[in-house]
Amino acid sequence: MTAEQNERLTAIARELCALRPAEFTAARNARAAALKSEGDSELAARVRAFPRPTAAAWAVNALDSERPDEVDAALDLGERMREATERVDREAIRELSRERQRLLSDLARSARQLGEQFDVGLSPTALTEVQQSFQAALADPAAADAVRSGMLVRSLSGDGLEPTDLEGAFAVDGVRAGVGRGRAASSSRGRSGPADRTAGRTADRAAGGVGAGAGSREAARSSSESPTGSAARSD
Repeated sequence: MTAEQNERLTAIARELCALRPAEFTAARNARAAALKSEGDSELAARVRAFPRPTAAAWAVNALDSERPDEVDAALDLGERMREATERVDREAIRELSRERQRLLSDLARSARQLGEQFDVGLSPTALTEVQQSFQAALADPAAADAVRSGMLVRSLSGDGLEPTDLEGAFAVDGVRAGVGRGRAASSSRGRSGPADRTAGRTADRAAGGVGAGAGSREAARSSSESPTGSAARSD
């Protein structure tokens, strides 16, 4: 695939993963059919191969697009915890561990609220998987980038002792570090302040990338409701 096709594939993946899981399959198939009718069979095949995100993956994607400040706060905490661990600062680690438990509870509560807002059922198991995904992100910079990608299709699990398994975690195969919100990978970026993060999110929304969740949902839904979308098939 060309660089232009890969860029378009990533944008489509983010749009589709922003949809409710119940809407995903029809919208994906409609988009693939439209691409095939345009003559891009290769891109159409790649889009049709997108797996439907689990409820937990949808919630992580939704948190990143709808509650980015909460996600940033959690991932900034992960950076501070890794720094404290490197310094072997036991007092700081204890304090940050208490803060981590509070933030994970807050994220689960926010995920449940988003599920209610967008009519997506999130079971207790799914909410636990949301927390596990952020637990992995707090411990592993690569997992932190993954939760910012807007393209998760399954939850993550990891404790930082080993690299988080990201195989099959994204709608687009081969996606790894540096995919989140158009910013550098967590492992290579400096600590940014609130103004830096706000500016980054504003640029992403203007570009229609990750962080433009509502717009992505409307774009993908419009595609699925087009005449071509009538050919949509089940998953």
